[in-house]
Amino acid sequence: MDLNLSIKGMPDALKGCGKEIQCLLENISDVEGFMSLVGKFGTFPNIAKRPSDKSRSLIEIVSKGRDVTVLENELGIFFTSVSKPAGKSIPFMLRFSPVAKYLGGVRKEQSFFTKKSGSGEFYAALWPWQSTPENVTVHFGYFSKTMPDEDYQKLRNFIGNLDFLE
Repeated sequence: MDLNLSIKGMPDALKGCGKEIQCLLENISDVEGFMSLVGKFGTFPNIAKRPSDKSRSLIEIVSKGRDVTVLENELGIFFTSVSKPAGKSIPFMLRFSPVAKYLGGVRKEQSFFTKKSGSGEFYAALWPWQSTPENVTVHFGYFSKTMPDEDYQKLRNFIGNLDFLE
């Protein structure tokens, strides 16, 4: 599948959405970079896409047997730096981040990345499994505290219907 062609269909698919989506579409290069990153993760061995309809993320991927540091380095390409690396306490200012709050906080063993775009932020979070630490759930999402739930659902549906992870 040609990811660029799919992203170019985004404005039509999200027509009629609010200003937050329109603002995001004005930053289409960020959307393309974000989706390319997600697509790259889909090419790694031992990756499984999980349904995201009940999660806080647009897409969830489970990485099996890949070191968290390697995953952090890959995420750093789009996000440029980690907001909170694994093994470190959450920085004071990040405790007040609406994105961190949306995800229910960030624990010490988790990694957290954000990048401002439009009226919100793209984010990625690495959540190692406690029962099987070599498995890591990678959450990819976009958060805008002013985006209506129905617009977020349309965005989730659009991205979830792309087959670049199949």
